[in-house]
Amino acid sequence: MTIPATAQASFQDKYPRLFAPLDLGFTQLKNRALMGPMHTGLEEVEGGLERLAAYFAERARGGMGSEMSAPEHAQEHRQVTDALHAVDPDTKVCMQVLQAHTPNLLGPPAVCNRMSKLVPNELDAKAAINQSSHLAALV
Repeated sequence: MTIPATAQASFQDKYPRLFAPLDLGFTQLKNRALMGPMHTGLEEVEGGLERLAAYFAERARGGMGSEMSAPEHAQEHRQVTDALHAVDPDTKVCMQVLQAHTPNLLGPPAVCNRMSKLVPNELDAKAAINQSSHLAALV
């Protein structure tokens, strides 16, 4: 569903900074609307990634400037990224670092995670660098 031009113009008048480009130095976002990953459950069903690609592509058609994806699904989500870029090549896809459901959970304090009920291993500087390097290699 595409937002009608009159409604979009009204939103832009009401929230001019939201729809203004944002220069991050290394890249530019076409606007400040960022959609976090939506855990729709589609990743787990047959044909789900095609449906997920359509879901996010529809949001890009509506003007969403950036989407987020989890690194552990980077290769599988390639078709989602491709669908977004087919709608709008300027749509950015960001990596979300979320490790709530992994047994190797790391965190600054060893406090129980609300989502997974796991207690993370305490993160030290060396572990943070290693984890960041591993995540960067995935994308």
